[in-house]
Amino acid sequence: MKRTSIFLLFGCLIFSPWIAAGQQWTLAKCIDYAQQNNLPIQSRQKLSLAADWERKSVTGRLAPKIELKAGIDHYWEIPVQVFPGELVGQPSGTYVPIKLGTPWMGNIGLEANLNLVDPQTWQAIRLSALQQQAKKQELLSFEKTLSKNVRMSYYQLQVLNKSLSLAKDSYHNYQQIHQLITRQYDKGFTDKIVLNQSASTMKDLQNQLQKKKTEVHNALLDLKFWMGFPLGDSLLVNNSYDLEILPASGFIPEELPDYESQKLKVSIAVQELKSAKAAWYPSLSLRSYYSKMGFGQSLDFIGESRWIGSGFIGLQLNVPLFSLSKHFYEPRKQKARLESAELEFKDYQNTQQQHYLKEKQLQEEAIQDLKIQEAQLNLARENVALSYQKLEKGIINMIELRQVQQDLNEATEKLNQSNQNLLQHAVELYYLTDQKL
Repeated sequence: MKRTSIFLLFGCLIFSPWIAAGQQWTLAKCIDYAQQNNLPIQSRQKLSLAADWERKSVTGRLAPKIELKAGIDHYWEIPVQVFPGELVGQPSGTYVPIKLGTPWMGNIGLEANLNLVDPQTWQAIRLSALQQQAKKQELLSFEKTLSKNVRMSYYQLQVLNKSLSLAKDSYHNYQQIHQLITRQYDKGFTDKIVLNQSASTMKDLQNQLQKKKTEVHNALLDLKFWMGFPLGDSLLVNNSYDLEILPASGFIPEELPDYESQKLKVSIAVQELKSAKAAWYPSLSLRSYYSKMGFGQSLDFIGESRWIGSGFIGLQLNVPLFSLSKHFYEPRKQKARLESAELEFKDYQNTQQQHYLKEKQLQEEAIQDLKIQEAQLNLARENVALSYQKLEKGIINMIELRQVQQDLNEATEKLNQSNQNLLQHAVELYYLTDQKL
């Protein structure tokens, strides 16, 4: 029993990839897969993570900085300090040179610095937090765009599959017509020219069928690409022809998919201006240092010398008084960038509203065109059926037969294009109104 269970387990592990490949993929499953496996979205996730670490790095400036410093110096010429001779009992006007140190000297110490009041660091922390939010919003915006592209590719594949199915029906239906013409030819009721013309028409339909297969293949590649699915692996898509017409609410700027991302650009520009002005304010820091120095005539002074210690603790105040670059040019530059960001934000909303209104009008036209093309297709099919009835009665008119077949092909192609146009505009409107893609 245990051996049987082990074999079943290994079988599931070995054949699970083929089982998964054999499953039919729904739209929701394709979108979920894309959110996990699309390479550009993974790259943006890393950028968002890097922005989070950047914020933490800037916040870390508030923590104390502690450094260990050590050094060994060898002087082949020892520095000399000259003092007046009167200090050591020498005649007035003379000078006494005194060597400051020994041939070998070393030092080791700790230095600590803590920012108590630092406006520039505080503004930098606020700026890094906004930049982190901007990266997260960029990631969310890209996820929506990716969902839109996957949805559009999925729908396009569905439409092309339907077009392929219609092309197959047309080809198989004409095969019956050609067989009927062949029987008429065998009985001597028609000539070789009519038979050849019919064979040529059937060959044209076969070529069109092959083109449809190529279009479906390329559409499937597009879907795999957006999903991040291995291009060489099999992907069976659920061929459901009941494509939903997505509802779309009215135009609301706050619901635009990139609205928050664009708004954050203005907030970042505001914060950059504040950061530039922070250079006007003083800063206060607490400093502390403790070190020991050793001296000797040779390198062994490290262990034999008496190390002399010294240390201090104090406050350091820095008051910026004048800097033409920091106090005048930089704030003006940041103010100009802020005004530019505000104008770009307004332009973004106007552009998106214009895009929305155009797409809404195009969608309404596409709905009407779809109804017309469906009616045209029904008429073309009826004409083909009537031509077939004539053939059954022995009435063969190849000019009429080729014309009705051509009309059917054109009607099918126009219906296919009309379906694609409608879905394209519907998905775009759905995206602009920030629905759950």
